[in-house]
Amino acid sequence: MRIRTALALALAVVSCFGDPPPDAEDLPLEIVVHPDECLINYPQVGPGIHEVTVIFEGTIGSVRIVGEGETVFANDTRTSGSAELVVGDYQVVCEANGVTRQIALSVREGLPPGGG
Repeated sequence: MRIRTALALALAVVSCFGDPPPDAEDLPLEIVVHPDECLINYPQVGPGIHEVTVIFEGTIGSVRIVGEGETVFANDTRTSGSAELVVGDYQVVCEANGVTRQIALSVREGLPPGGG
């Protein structure tokens, strides 16, 4: 009986912590485009294939992720997809209302879960 009680208590305590953050290599990227700014949820991730979601709030436009002159993601007519990112520096290029903004996106090895 004590073992069951101890196990139940241990499971209850562990469940309070919630899910651990995803590995830096698996972080989903969310890019939010407002009329006056462009935001990204993780400016630093690990190398890998990342799901990308683009959200336009109060505007329309386009988003590209560019690294070393190569576009690795473009939202053309879709608001989600994936991008394979290797170690290096990228620019998230947001275009809305005739204005172009850029955000730095860094891809590094050895980041802790949840990114850097």
